[in-house]
Amino acid sequence: MRVNVTVNGTARSVDVEDRTLLVHLLRENLGLTATNIGCDTTSCGACTVLVDGESVKSCTMLAAPAEGRDVVTLEGLSPDADPATPSTWHPVQQAFRQLLFSRIVPCVRDIGLWGPKVQRAYVDLGVMDAADSDLDALMRADEDIADQMEREHAAELAARKQEVDAAIASGTEA
Repeated sequence: MRVNVTVNGTARSVDVEDRTLLVHLLRENLGLTATNIGCDTTSCGACTVLVDGESVKSCTMLAAPAEGRDVVTLEGLSPDADPATPSTWHPVQQAFRQLLFSRIVPCVRDIGLWGPKVQRAYVDLGVMDAADSDLDALMRADEDIADQMEREHAAELAARKQEVDAAIASGTEA
């Protein structure tokens, strides 16, 4: 069957099987690999796209119902962004990068099977050069980012504590 859909502002016409999921159309037929299949249970949200402005888990939507609709993937949020320059990314992409480095990677970086996948993610996000295959460099980059995030969080907490202390001293609500 042929599906006509606008993806990231570009009209596309794709031949797919009736049972093709939208996530597969995006990844396999259109090469838009920022839309991921993360859990196979619709819990993680890695496959989330916007369909006519509404958030949809593309691993649960068949491609056929996307006929005539407008789909925006992560790549479409900031089409002119330079992948190697995070400051040019959409705020959602920047927030995900911070979340990835400050929360997810420290939990899994020591698991041997994850090393190559995490390393590839760092290369894709522009944190490491593709030629740099030194996993120790990956770990140092992760630790530097985690340290920076921890310092920023500590500063935010200290400022909030000062606000609360001042409110208590003055008898007002913080």
